[in-house]
Amino acid sequence: MLFLKRWSYAILGYYRTGLTGPGKALFWLWVATALAGLDTQVRHVYILFSITTGLFIASLLSPLRFRPDLSVKRRLPSRVGAGEETSYQVTLESAEKRPLGHLFLEIPEAIGGTGNGKTTLHVKSLKPKERLVLSHTVKFPQRGAFYDEGVFGFSLLPFGLIRKPVFLRDPRKVVVYPKVYPIHQLSMSSGRRYHSGGIVVASSTGDSVEFIGTREYQEGDPLKKIHWPSWARTGKPIVKEYQEEYFVRHALIMDTFVTDPASEEESLRFEAAISLTASISSHISLQDFIVDIFAAGPRVYYFSAGRSLAHLDNILEILATIEPNSEAPFLNFEPLLMERLGMISSILMVLIDMDPRREDLLMRLKLLGVPIKVLHLYSTESEPAPPDFLNPETEYRPIAVHNLEEEVRML
Repeated sequence: MLFLKRWSYAILGYYRTGLTGPGKALFWLWVATALAGLDTQVRHVYILFSITTGLFIASLLSPLRFRPDLSVKRRLPSRVGAGEETSYQVTLESAEKRPLGHLFLEIPEAIGGTGNGKTTLHVKSLKPKERLVLSHTVKFPQRGAFYDEGVFGFSLLPFGLIRKPVFLRDPRKVVVYPKVYPIHQLSMSSGRRYHSGGIVVASSTGDSVEFIGTREYQEGDPLKKIHWPSWARTGKPIVKEYQEEYFVRHALIMDTFVTDPASEEESLRFEAAISLTASISSHISLQDFIVDIFAAGPRVYYFSAGRSLAHLDNILEILATIEPNSEAPFLNFEPLLMERLGMISSILMVLIDMDPRREDLLMRLKLLGVPIKVLHLYSTESEPAPPDFLNPETEYRPIAVHNLEEEVRML
């Protein structure tokens, strides 16, 4: 019984993928003639049954003769933004000594189909040893990391009834970044905090990368700080002066907690939080301060950006693959945040919901004297009210998911 079941699945799979449209039509004609042939009085049916059977046998044997010897190289960007169209080039080369005709390349959905099924490219003819470049435009509607090992090539010769794909290995990976919206203004507290070690610890991000002035030599000043041109000009020892221990450092915290990962509404807010965090990261990468970015979940993502630290591509690549978290919000990352709180000038928090656990964290941060700004994403018709302890003018900003692009222009 199990044997018959496996065979039935194999036949059904071959019918769906191995037969072309005309092949399926001929198959049902073959079935009809086979059933009609049970009536021995209808002799001409045997002729039609024999013809269809002969065509199927010849088509099944044709891959032995018409199986194409091909190689393929694909060229597409390793990183692309969600919703962006990009050019996808396929270089097809024949190793045959004879011309090939009616070739097809089937590109897997992960790379070529982008949610619309497999993409098939048609090559009318390919000369011996010829190299042909095919161009194709693809669009990735969603963020993520997409992989595939290659494409399938096949020919429909000689009758166009059966296709026997040849796998052409050419591994590729494409990372699709979240959507990034332009931010014209981002209001954040800019108070400076002391950092032991200054630019040494912060990878040359402090103020002393610039020469801020000179002063007269004082006992104990290191000789390497002497400004020789000024000494020669004034006749007195002059030293260079730097300021290296203070700079602005913000924290950007992204909420990843959803109560029901299958909920379309929560998924919509989560994806909006990803895009909002990516947009803020893109904006701050051009600014003159440091941002510690936290993504709270089962795995805590933490990295610093701005002023020669993490590149924007590194941040967007992490955001491209972050998944929703169904555990208690902020449970795992709070110790890390509290550890670095003394160096943080202010906190910008992207929330996809508001509940007692989130409010408790906000309240504790506020009691510790840290300036906070909450960006609360909502998908309901009515705008949510802020917690009582947050100033709705400066510390709380509701953002409608359906109007995200417009809302993020002025934060």
